[in-house]
Amino acid sequence: MLMALSCEGSELVAASVAEKNQYQCPACHAPVHLRRGRVRQPYFAHERLADCLTFSEGETSEHLLGKRQLSEWLQKQDNEVMLEQSLKVIHQRPDLLVNNQTAVEFQCSPIDLQRFSERVAGYREHDFHQIWLLGQPYWPKSRLSLSKVAKFIRWGGKTGAYLLFWHTQRRQLIVLHHLGEVALLPITYSQQSFDTWTSWMEWSQQQTQFQMHSVSRANLSHRQRAIAFGLHHRQPNFMRWQALCYQAGTSLPTLPQWVLGDVYEMPISINSPLDWRIPLYLWWWRHQNVSSRQCQFAWTRIGLSRIQWLPNLQLADERMRQRTSIQLCKAFFSSEHAKQLSDYPTNRKVW
Repeated sequence: MLMALSCEGSELVAASVAEKNQYQCPACHAPVHLRRGRVRQPYFAHERLADCLTFSEGETSEHLLGKRQLSEWLQKQDNEVMLEQSLKVIHQRPDLLVNNQTAVEFQCSPIDLQRFSERVAGYREHDFHQIWLLGQPYWPKSRLSLSKVAKFIRWGGKTGAYLLFWHTQRRQLIVLHHLGEVALLPITYSQQSFDTWTSWMEWSQQQTQFQMHSVSRANLSHRQRAIAFGLHHRQPNFMRWQALCYQAGTSLPTLPQWVLGDVYEMPISINSPLDWRIPLYLWWWRHQNVSSRQCQFAWTRIGLSRIQWLPNLQLADERMRQRTSIQLCKAFFSSEHAKQLSDYPTNRKVW
């Protein structure tokens, strides 16, 4: 931690100006010691491993450095910034509190879904705007891992699904935007760097709406090889999807490409899109002469019930999930897909 209470508990003291005296943790009031080093910046640490839910002992040097950098960066942009300010009304202490209304969290270490959800819900219930910036451990190496960053994905009107990173070496805000997902292929995204928060906000308003783009033939071939590999090695997900297809009289490798996904869409779920796309298609394939109303019913019962929403969508306004659900339903039961469903005409109604 970068701030601690004086030994009398009367005022907060920054580690950068503290003397070698006794201090208290602002959260649990247990004794903390000032730590100084030649490389790592000054910080406070608990005297012994304490049961403190607010401050963990696992703060990395990147986390400590990033908090200080972000404080200076935001102050230079005419913002009032408080480090590790206690929000007693929700019993939380964000890394930074900006203008008394925005909680900024710089996440460099793992955080379980339950604690993340509690913190997000706490800010929302008390009308605090919140910004989650990710550190180096979350940066994509060869590809972006959805399972690692799923909790932090946000949605913007013109930037689609996006992630915010803070780069401590460059002292820049980095945004991965217009994230696109299709089953069994790497997440696609675009990247942009910003020197100020204002420039990021202005840029985000100038972007075009998320546009779905088609999967290349090379990627479609790659996916077919991934399916063959998964079935050969009897990987659980592939075996489960294959069992569904087998019961319906078909097989996973022979499913139409549009069922597996032939365009990139915004990521919305923790689980694979195939968990809902395959059962929904098999139902439609067996019941080809159905009305649009029956398709909507099947979507609610078969498709929607199998979507495990990403945390920020699960915690977001219900209206946002409803809009997303309607868009997915219409895209799946489109007239183009209806034509590909069978070689002979049908009288079912589609959107």
